Amino acid sequence: PIFRSIWERLVCVWCDKAEDVAWWSIEGMKVPYEFEGKQRTYIPDFLVEFDNGDKRMIEVKPSAQRAMDINKAKWEAARQWCEENGWGFVVLTEKELYAK
Repeated sequence: PIFRSIWERLVCVWCDKAEDVAWWSIEGMKVPYEFEGKQRTYIPDFLVEFDNGDKRMIEVKPSAQRAMDINKAKWEAARQWCEENGWGFVVLTEKELYAK
């Protein structure tokens, strides 16, 4: 797969090795959102489905970017889509990726 950062590569490796991951994709869908009065498109980093049927949309970002208004708008649209479609949404930062 093509990944845009070493952190995304960590998630790719985890998805490949996790025994309970049924399938996963990178940048596998588009979510419309509005920011500063303009319609835009957000492409989440990962979609993951587990063997038990749970589905997650995953974004990988540096923790310093959590407070950015554009990211808040993207993630709110993603959370809404996920809620409407029975998915979970999570943002992983270096804090979660390197937690011990």
